[in-house]
Amino acid sequence: MATQIRPQMVDEPGVWFGIATGCIVAALLVTAAAGLGTTGTACTAVLVAGLVASRLRGPVVAALGVIAWAFFTGFDENRFGQLTFHDPDLVRLTVFALATVLIAGVIRTRTEHSRG
Repeated sequence: MATQIRPQMVDEPGVWFGIATGCIVAALLVTAAAGLGTTGTACTAVLVAGLVASRLRGPVVAALGVIAWAFFTGFDENRFGQLTFHDPDLVRLTVFALATVLIAGVIRTRTEHSRG
């Protein structure tokens, strides 16, 4: 008799998106507690966003990069969650979104390649 594997709740994209957002917040809290500088915090945020986004598909991956940018800009670059949209902020927004998509794509490709 063949056993069927039931999907887990974390396999639902919406649930995983929420978990991924929480992971980004946790990473930013850890970097703040560790006293990493702005560059270290930004790199950590992008790396974590890319890692957790590897389980997602489509524009949601870039949206997770935008969320990472918003938390970083609002709480590391500025204070009290204030977002700004000056030239450096827009460049950073683009870098966060593209880097998240790139990291997630590389991880997804390597994972699928190793399975099959």
